[in-house]
Amino acid sequence: EEDFTPRRAGPGLWECLVGCRNKMDQQLARRRVEQGLRLYNQHKQQAAVTKWRSALKRIRKPGDKFILLGYLYQAYMDWGKYRESMEFAHRQLNIAEESA
Repeated sequence: EEDFTPRRAGPGLWECLVGCRNKMDQQLARRRVEQGLRLYNQHKQQAAVTKWRSALKRIRKPGDKFILLGYLYQAYMDWGKYRESMEFAHRQLNIAEESA
């Protein structure tokens, strides 16, 4: 007699799907960072900051996040928004301390 119990996908499939989603999120975030850099270099700082803030929500690698926070710090310094820029600098410092 054959067993007709439906098979369930193993944990490997779910882990693969989650891994692919995370990788796509990271690629999208990196693309937004690059788009922001192009905009910033074209003197479109507001549009650049919008891209960077969107990317900041998705970036997971501490090194990538550190660099992105530096871009945001510089943009806010350029605008004379020193309090906001210091918030980004403090977040960079936290990342540096965690990595040490």
